[in-house]
Amino acid sequence: MEKQFKLKTSDSHIIYGTLNTGASKSNSLVIFVHGLTGNSNEHIFYNAAHFFPQNGFDVVRFDLYSGDEGGRALSNCTVRIHAMDLETVFSSFKQDYKNIHIVGHSLGAPTIVLADISEACSIVFWDPSDMLGLKDIVEGQERPLKQDKPSNNYIVDWGVEYLLGESMAQEFKTLRPTEVAKKIQIPTKIIAAEGGNPRGSQEYFDCMNGLKELVVIKGAGHTFDEEGVEDQLFEETLKWVSKYSV
Repeated sequence: MEKQFKLKTSDSHIIYGTLNTGASKSNSLVIFVHGLTGNSNEHIFYNAAHFFPQNGFDVVRFDLYSGDEGGRALSNCTVRIHAMDLETVFSSFKQDYKNIHIVGHSLGAPTIVLADISEACSIVFWDPSDMLGLKDIVEGQERPLKQDKPSNNYIVDWGVEYLLGESMAQEFKTLRPTEVAKKIQIPTKIIAAEGGNPRGSQEYFDCMNGLKELVVIKGAGHTFDEEGVEDQLFEETLKWVSKYSV
C-alpha cells in the first residue's frame, strides 16, 4: 500500500513524502534520505519502497526540496536544514513504530549525522559523502563551478545545472560530519560503492566508535545503477536493519 503525506516544518515549509507498507502494518520502519540534487523517486528509493515492505519493513521516503507548493528549494537549503527536516519526519513517525532505521545515500549521510535521531535503532550509509569532495567542487578543484555574482549563489554543472545557495556552499568548505560521527552510538553499517566514494566510506568507518560494519559492493558506481548491484545493496541493508529490530 502507498500513501502520500505532508508535514509542516517549524519554519513554515512543507515536506512531501510517501509511506509504503505491506499487506499489514509492520512495527518496523525504514526512513530513506536522498543525496544532493536527488529525490525520493530515484530508483534506489522507489525500488526499496517495494522491496522492504515485502520483507517486513514499512518505508518512508521524502523530498528535501520539491516543486510542490510550500516545498523547499535547493538554493535555500543547507545540510543543517536537511537535518532539521529529517528530525521532523522522524518525530512524526516515532510513535507509530517500535523500530525505526535511517538510511542515507551520499549527502544523506551528513544529513543523518547532524540530525537528532538518537532513538533510531540503526543507521545505514549508502556510499556517503565525506564533504571534502564537495569542498573540492565549491572551490573549483574537482570541476569548474560557476558563481552567480549578483546573488552569490553557485551553479554546479553536472550536465544539468543546479543552483546552490551561498550558505550551503560555505558549509561544504567547513563542515566535517565525520567529527560529529565519532559521537554516534547507534549501530551503523556503511555500504561503499567500489567505483563511488570509497574515501568517504572509509573515513566514516575509521572515526566511528560504536557498533559498525563496512561492506564494499564490487562494480558499483556512486548511484548503484549497474546491473545487479541494487539487489546487493538492498540485501546488505536488510541484513543490518533486521539484526537491530526486535
